[in-house]
Amino acid sequence: MIAAVMDPLSSINYAKDTSYYLLRAGLELGHRAFHIDQNDISLVQDQAYALCTEVTLTADKKLEVVAQAHLSLSDMRLIFVRTDPPFDRRYFYTTLMLDYCGPNTKVVNRPQALRDWNEKLAALEFPAFTPPTLVANQLLDFKRFAKDHPGRLVLKPIDGNGGKGIEFLMTDASDFDQVVQRKTEQGRRRIVVQAYVPQASKGDIRVLFLKDQVLGAILRVHAEGKELNNLDQGGSAHPHQLTPRQKEICQAMGPVMHKKGIDFVGIDFLGDHLIEINVTSPTGLQELCLFEKQDFHHRIISELY
Repeated sequence: MIAAVMDPLSSINYAKDTSYYLLRAGLELGHRAFHIDQNDISLVQDQAYALCTEVTLTADKKLEVVAQAHLSLSDMRLIFVRTDPPFDRRYFYTTLMLDYCGPNTKVVNRPQALRDWNEKLAALEFPAFTPPTLVANQLLDFKRFAKDHPGRLVLKPIDGNGGKGIEFLMTDASDFDQVVQRKTEQGRRRIVVQAYVPQASKGDIRVLFLKDQVLGAILRVHAEGKELNNLDQGGSAHPHQLTPRQKEICQAMGPVMHKKGIDFVGIDFLGDHLIEINVTSPTGLQELCLFEKQDFHHRIISELY
């Protein structure tokens, strides 16, 4: 049996949802599949339980509810943790409870890794591959960074996703101080600042990994009149072949992430610069399968089950 801890079934976008595609693959390979809402996970002594909603496939390949049951998560062979950010206190406790699924249940990604690898900060595990980056909340730090890296900066929240909350700021802008103070909530909230990568105007690259190996990559290009390339912001997906430098970076990162228990992950490039490591709910699987004409979703289930 497989399960996905994910957002409500009613929120699924069947044309691009990766969580749905993984459950679908499990069903197509003959496994029973279940949806779990993180609010329905509990602990009884040292054993994790959840209200599990069993699903099946309809004729048009959508998910249909079969039944609900209160099950021990040790009964599951494979559990994907796919709840979208933010990483809040509720999500933190969810990962702690998922540590009690038992030795025979594989949780992807490993709960400890989900706690340790913030999607905006984890890229700094590989500083040689990232653009110049600052994480701070004090105006003086931003001024120093702006002096060292004049030009355009990208400001983004540490706990954001899907391009939400991203802003651009010139280091010589007349309202530089005001923008920084607003984004940091007057110095009470840390944010991530990076030197702008000009290749962003051509799109960003999402690379999906299974264990320590690259499955493939897609190019995400912003919609007309917009700058953000995220699919959630109206961007479109296109085929992409990795550059030699991107391949080199992936080869260096894959074994490190896999050792940490990160078995299904998406990393993002702007040009040849590493920007983010998406461990909570990486997307792009449907598009990659379409472009490469391969059933990567089946391969993921087969190799992890």
